[in-house]
Parts: sequence; C-alpha cells; structure tokens
Amino acid sequence: MNKNIYMAVKRICCILTIILSILSAQKERRFAYELFSSKSQEVSADAGKDIQAPSKTTILLDASRSTPKKGIHSYEWSFEEGIIFQDDYHFNETDSVILYEFNQDTVRETNDRLSIKKVITKNKFIEVALPEMPAGTKFPVILKVVDSKGRKDSDILWVKIADLNKYDEDYTHTEEFLEDGDGSDFDAVAHIDSTEDEQQDHFLSKVNLDYISIQPINKGLLKAMEVEIINAFLFNETRKLGFQNVIDPNRYIP
Repeated sequence: MNKNIYMAVKRICCILTIILSILSAQKERRFAYELFSSKSQEVSADAGKDIQAPSKTTILLDASRSTPKKGIHSYEWSFEEGIIFQDDYHFNETDSVILYEFNQDTVRETNDRLSIKKVITKNKFIEVALPEMPAGTKFPVILKVVDSKGRKDSDILWVKIADLNKYDEDYTHTEEFLEDGDGSDFDAVAHIDSTEDEQQDHFLSKVNLDYISIQPINKGLLKAMEVEIINAFLFNETRKLGFQNVIDPNRYIP
C-alpha cells in the first residue's frame, strides 16, 4: 500500500515538474515577445528633410515617416516667434494651438498679430505659409510625437529662406526643359506669373523639394464647390505635365 502511495506521489511530482516547466517556458517566450515588441514599437520622430523656399510661399511639414505608423497620439510642431500667426490659419477642430504671450506692460497696436508657438494635431501633415524674410534667413521647426502610452521623441528640421530670383531662373530653365523632354526627372516647381506691381508677389510653392502643393489664395471670394473644381483642374493638369509628386488639394486629411 505504501509503495502504491509512493508511486502515486512520484507521478504527481513528475506531472507538476512538467507543468511548471511548460509555464516557465511560456513566460520566457512571452517576455521575449514583449521585449521584441516594445523595441520594434519604439517612438521615433522624423520631421523630414530641411526645406529651402522663398518667403511668402507655402511649405508642407511632413511627419509621416515617424514611427510607429499606427499608435501615435499626437504631432506637436513648435515654431519661433513671428513665423506663423493665428489669423493665417483655420485649423482642424481637434487641433490645439498655443500662442506666444505678449507683454502686458506694453501697448499693443491694433494691427499686432498673435504668433503661434505650437500646433498640436493628429494630422501627419500641416501646411505653413512662410513670412516675409530676407533671403538666407534660417529658423528651426521642432517636431515632437507622442504615442498612446505617453512615450515621446523629438526631431528638428531647418527652413531656409531662398532667393526668389534664383527660382525665377530655375523656372525659365524648366520651360525650356519641358519643350525638349517630359521633365519627369526634374525637381518639381510650381510657378504663377507675377503682377506688374511687385515681383515679390510671385506665388511659388516648392514643398520639401519633392512635392508640389496647390494653394487657394483668395478662396473667401469663391464658393467651396468652385474652389474644389479649380483645385481639381490644377491638380490634373499638373499631373499631365509629368509631375507625379503632387499633393491633391482636395484630399481628405484624417
């Protein structure tokens, strides 16, 4: 009888040992998976390449290369004072805008504009109208991304104000180039002829050296449907010229 009990206890101990070994192996595998998963999902901000563009033009800030592709809770763009202004933009209702504080002790003129310090958004892209600045001026733009777990990372890009006359020369060369070839390998530059009053009123948009951005200038004078029709026409005609990296102005931005 005692021998039978001994054998039964021995079997139970063997079974418990096997079960504990299995549980330990599963725990190790789960730990290894979580460790690998956490490393593969590390937050990394990517503000894109440095940008060169003339003053009073529009650039596209692109955070789409930040990782992880899914799971980023917000994109925060920070600007120096006097770069972008509150009355220039109509942001998405989910965006948060932080302004620079003005000095309460000084008298503000009626035409003083409120400068934006930060834009916190869920969109990967935002479009920024550059102010009037001398050619050669450089300023930083800082991107901070935050994921759903609160982990953060930052990156910086530099914007340099380019000489508009240089782009006029490039545009003349572009016209000659398109007459001889399809222009598919040429850096895309969008250009609208200047008025007779001021050469600086050119509207040239060169976005991150890779993309053309079509911007409605006086959309307040048109109906929304008319703006979309004009945008669609310009988008399609630009693509027909051989430029493939064109941002659809009627795109949906989630």
